[in-house]
Amino acid sequence: LCYLKPLLPSSYSPIFQGNFASMAEQGAADSRVPLPPSIFLDGCAWGCSIYVGAQSVFEKMWGPDFGTHTIMQGDSAGALVGIAWSLGLPADFLEEVYSDLAMCGPVEMVKLRLSDYHDAAIDRIFQKFPDAHERIRGRCHIGITVFPRKHIWATEWMDLAHLRNCLHCSMHIPLYCREVPFWEGQAVVDGGIAIGGKHLAHGDRTLVLSAAPWSSWPGERMFDLAIPLPIIQTMLPPSGDLGAQRMFELGASLVREWFENGGHMSPRKRRSALFRVGGSAVCAGMWTLRALEQYALPSRVRRPPIQRSRL
Repeated sequence: LCYLKPLLPSSYSPIFQGNFASMAEQGAADSRVPLPPSIFLDGCAWGCSIYVGAQSVFEKMWGPDFGTHTIMQGDSAGALVGIAWSLGLPADFLEEVYSDLAMCGPVEMVKLRLSDYHDAAIDRIFQKFPDAHERIRGRCHIGITVFPRKHIWATEWMDLAHLRNCLHCSMHIPLYCREVPFWEGQAVVDGGIAIGGKHLAHGDRTLVLSAAPWSSWPGERMFDLAIPLPIIQTMLPPSGDLGAQRMFELGASLVREWFENGGHMSPRKRRSALFRVGGSAVCAGMWTLRALEQYALPSRVRRPPIQRSRL
């Protein structure tokens, strides 16, 4: 039952004690920290709620449509949120989508139904923008890992179905995600397992956010804003509305404190030796599971998610 409340390292305090209200009143034009030329959102499954909370503060500092004025890059769940930012969808919308889907509880994830919830979130975005694939072309980069551990970006899509498939490619954790996608004929796994500093659109000038456990590993210099959530909080949804709101507030508090401290970005962005070596072992395991699900398991049958109705 440890998923019932947020689990954070004891050394991390999300409490913000600065005078952020006066900063917000200045508006985007007077922000002390300019909008970066690109923003990257790391993969973290259900931990993407941190990014939704962060967005609410970015909107106050850089304007409600800030994501339409910068290059958005993302892997896994970060790619899904990145698309929403690139389309200019507000934080309130993403909070609603996330909270509705998180009502499913952890049992649905144990049943390996995460792909159904991915599709439900994608549906909500595509309903708002039936031309999403055209609007974000070239402005949004979706990360994918191809064999053996090569990170590639997808930046153009033929139609919504092509974009949906691309997202499934980026978010594919074998077995946990039962959609088994291919990209341009190639088998793929989750984009987050191969990302490195060299893949960022503007190098050290790219603002990098993460809610993944590895963001606090020794030697990590990839991330500017990070809350290293325990793995259980990324793999399972939070408990009810209160749990989701706590996650949103963690993300918002992180960004408030970052702005208050001057919005400094990490120089010489690079991955730790532990991620480079340990990630290769994890990636090998992912390819093994990918082969199992591709050749030995029945194909996924999409089913409707359990979610809150807002009719």
